[in-house]
Amino acid sequence: MSEVSGVVLLVYGDSLSLPRTQGGLSALDTYPELLRETLVSRTPDARVAVLNRSRAGVPIETLYGDFVSDSVYLGSDARHILVIQCGVVDCAPRPVPPKVKNGIARLPTPLRWAVARALHHLRPALLGSGLA
Repeated sequence: MSEVSGVVLLVYGDSLSLPRTQGGLSALDTYPELLRETLVSRTPDARVAVLNRSRAGVPIETLYGDFVSDSVYLGSDARHILVIQCGVVDCAPRPVPPKVKNGIARLPTPLRWAVARALHHLRPALLGSGLA
């Protein structure tokens, strides 16, 4: 594998880099794939591969260990773009209780997105009212 043409996009992140099929986010709509599409659209002759090693709920030390382990196989002669995305705190107060959230998750996608958008804008008021 000494002659590698193109770029390998290495992604080590948390759950934000993973698909959420129950939420309508397919693997092709994740941040790593959108970044790959952007790279390809800007340089149509380039070959861009994604190695998405993201995992939910692991500390950065674990992601770094994965990267070190993967480096043995990736070699140093290829062109790589390394993305380490982690540290997003997902324990913020929620504006709706879990049962309501589960109900929203079962809505058709366009309606679910509209509710999520509304909740995003109403979040400060909902949290301030003590409903959460």
